[in-house]
Amino acid sequence: MSIYELLLVGATVAPVFITPFTKVEESFTLHAVHDILTHGTSPAGLSLYDHQTFPGALPRSFIPSLILSAFAYPLAFLNSRFPFLTSLLSIQLLIRTTLALLTSFSLLFLARRAKSAFNKPIANLFLVFTFTQFHVLYYASRTLPNMLAFPFVQIALGLLIHPSTQRTTFTRKDPDTDRVEKKDGSLVSVLYAFGILTFVATVMRFEVVGFIIPLGLDALARKTVTFWGLAQLGVAVGVVSLGASILVDSYFWGTNVWPEGYSVLFNVVQGHSASWGVSPFYHYFLNLPRLLPTLPLALFACLIDRRARRLVYPSFGFILLLSCLKHKEWRFFVYAFPAFNVAAAAGGYGLGILYGKTLKRMALLSIVTLNVLLLALSLTASYHNYPGGAALSYLETIESSSTPLKIHLDAQTCMTGASLFTLSNTSPQPWYLPSSPSSPPSWSYSKSEDLVFPAEFAPFDYVVTGDPSARGYSGFEVVKSFGGFGGFKLVGGKRVDGEWPLKVLKREAVWVMKRK
Repeated sequence: MSIYELLLVGATVAPVFITPFTKVEESFTLHAVHDILTHGTSPAGLSLYDHQTFPGALPRSFIPSLILSAFAYPLAFLNSRFPFLTSLLSIQLLIRTTLALLTSFSLLFLARRAKSAFNKPIANLFLVFTFTQFHVLYYASRTLPNMLAFPFVQIALGLLIHPSTQRTTFTRKDPDTDRVEKKDGSLVSVLYAFGILTFVATVMRFEVVGFIIPLGLDALARKTVTFWGLAQLGVAVGVVSLGASILVDSYFWGTNVWPEGYSVLFNVVQGHSASWGVSPFYHYFLNLPRLLPTLPLALFACLIDRRARRLVYPSFGFILLLSCLKHKEWRFFVYAFPAFNVAAAAGGYGLGILYGKTLKRMALLSIVTLNVLLLALSLTASYHNYPGGAALSYLETIESSSTPLKIHLDAQTCMTGASLFTLSNTSPQPWYLPSSPSSPPSWSYSKSEDLVFPAEFAPFDYVVTGDPSARGYSGFEVVKSFGGFGGFKLVGGKRVDGEWPLKVLKREAVWVMKRK
């Protein structure tokens, strides 16, 4: 591996340890992996799964969680024989590191295909752009459904960016001569790419259909695939993927369900996604320069390199289709970020050829510096944004694991860092962690949202909450508060030596309260 590739791998793994906790959006996949590893997949084990108690607003597919569990299981098994991880939180870090590595390897595959399609300097520049930008780097290890789909999409893009020369063949009988003729059909690697994308759209994230459409039109225009070849592949892979999703997910959910189909019905057809916020049509295009400082170079590349246009035009088409939906989030089109960066790398390389190395160096230095600055600010904000996780870690430092405790966690705590992997000192310990027979864990947790009155909180020794003034907590006193990120503030005037000119503002967000 080159130094650039090593830096990409290291940069995707680093945020796992900088911000070890997770948010509520990541909880379904993370908890599903926890349950698969801890309880297995037998009918008896399913009754213990977290989604039986907290199903969420929509059913999600278990197939991505099964895939991630399959990669994490060997290390969990090794840990059960030769312990090197001793806490549940360390297992969470293991799972997130596994996802980060899968993501980084998919990006390395894309980079190597870009090297074949363009050249080595462009591939290296793509890697530099990628490991200095915040969003893909930080979310590479986040168990969001979008980021479980992300590696598959990058592999597909890699196959499309530099397709093989091998084509399928089909036969046609000439009605006049009765001769059977063989014709060149679709490029095999292109069919593989669209097969992967179809699987992802059917099982993981239906919005990927919005990427399939412009990529498919581009492939048809370039004649790298035939219409019938693409249609037949789409139907075949779609039917198999649909059957797999219904079969697997109906088993885990205990009812007949196609999660992505239900999601499209709920969010798009019935319009419930608007409940999470509505943005104007131009929202994505307005925010794209902030998300991708490399965008000017990608646009420049479209003027000088047709290979870059084959990446940028479908990506814009994808964003255009997503813009028709009322609810908008950048992670819906995160799959296109690397495509823009490959094009931007081609633009940076072309800048040097057309206008000289000086202008090229100035442009690249400016963009990379801006990338790093935004990365530093965003990582700083993220570091301070998990008060629920910090509160639970604090509890471990002030109480013995062998002291029987009952702890209640409210919704705010669960949304800002608490996960099944942060509920430590419970009994029995999972099979993949070393047991401690001398001091067996004896903590129990409640995440019930139905408790209101003081008498209902009487059984608890601690509550971790985002609202210490709630009337149910009259029998508790605050032990410590934990702040969440509240913004940045410029420090003017004279500063103490070593003080940064930019100060992080924190607001109290979660309180640890102990029974009086």
